[in-house]
This record gives sequence, structure tokens and C-alpha cells, in this order.
Amino acid sequence: MKVMLQYYIERQCLLKCTRQIVMHALYVRTSKEGSAVMEKAHKLISDGLESRLHSVLQDLLSSTPPEHMDVDLFTLWAEETLIEENLVLDIIFLAYYEFHCTCNGKQWKKLCLLYEVQCYPSVGFGFFAFFILFLSYAHHNAGNHIWLF
Repeated sequence: MKVMLQYYIERQCLLKCTRQIVMHALYVRTSKEGSAVMEKAHKLISDGLESRLHSVLQDLLSSTPPEHMDVDLFTLWAEETLIEENLVLDIIFLAYYEFHCTCNGKQWKKLCLLYEVQCYPSVGFGFFAFFILFLSYAHHNAGNHIWLF
């Protein structure tokens, strides 16, 4: 159990550091001192951070606990997986929110379908939840026209 916990802590630390870089870049984007942080954040995004995060999210959403896992380990697995999903979504949406990365209809559809298939296989609630979220981000970032279709 300690090894498993250490594994999740290290994964989450990497995600938290990435999120912190993006958040710090958003905070200091107008100051001259923040140019190094902005460069690092833009480099992360241009090096494919977005596609890697989509892949990690897909793996997290499609993961299943190992069979014959006791209750304590199952609880640990479920909690840590949810924490990682939230961190990945934080980074993705921060990047989409301000960094003018490759947020387009194709990427939004991919996210919506991922949640629709994983969370609501027989009902399309996932699409509607993400569509509402999309509208709120599109409203904030009115200069960037993002089309779903």
C-alpha cells in the first residue's frame, strides 16, 4: 500500500507542478519578470502537453481497479484516480482558457465524447455538461471563436 501511495503522490506532484507553471504564467503574463515563465508554459504547450494530457485523461477514465482488491486499496485507488483526473482537467482548461492553444471544435468534441462514453454510455448527459462548460469559456474568451461543428 505504501508503494502504491508513493506512486500516486509522485504522479500528482508532476501534475501539480505543471498546473502551477501554467497558473503562474497566467498571473505574470503582463509583467516583464514573467517572460521566462510564459516562455516555459508556451514551450510545454507547443511540445504537445495538450495531447499528452488528453491521453492521460483517457487512460484514467478507462482504468479499472484490479480484481480482488481489498476495500482500503480500492478506496485509495478511486480517490487518487479522481485527484489525478481533476488535476489533468485543471491544466487542460487553464490552457484552453488563456493560452490560445489548439482548442478547437475537434478537441472539444473529443473531450465531450470521452466523458459521454465513459461516464454516461447510454445517456448523453456528458455532452451537455461539457457543452455548458464550453459556453462559459467561449463567453469569457469572446475574441477566440471556437466552433464545435
